[in-house]
Amino acid sequence: MNIIKKLFVTIIFLGIISFVYAHEVEIPQSSNEMSTSSSEPTIIPTQKTMEPLLTEKAEKGQKLHNQHCQFCHARLTDNQPNQLYTRLDRRITNYMSLENQVLTCVNRLGIPWFEEEMTEVITYLNELFYQFELDKMAQ
Repeated sequence: MNIIKKLFVTIIFLGIISFVYAHEVEIPQSSNEMSTSSSEPTIIPTQKTMEPLLTEKAEKGQKLHNQHCQFCHARLTDNQPNQLYTRLDRRITNYMSLENQVLTCVNRLGIPWFEEEMTEVITYLNELFYQFELDKMAQ
């Protein structure tokens, strides 16, 4: 019976998360909306091109991310979970906002991660998708 309650709470929570983030996914209606003001194409790294460059810490983070984050992100993005990280109007604009978002997801979903595991996931996301410079953060 306890498992059924947990499953029910999880399903309700994921529904709420889907509702909260649904307004952020914008689908362009025409090719004009897809173009940017810059004449140069925007190059967004993909998992296939960046994966071999991951550090050991990021590889651990990737496993945790795949176990705990992919399902929810896939539900939010029509089964394209990495779209949250690669869209042109993404919400995460610096390393601190990346840390805050991971912490928010961990707390809201009750993911039982230690600080080291959160850091591994943050490292994975930063290395693969964001590439924020950490040396500037220390100054």
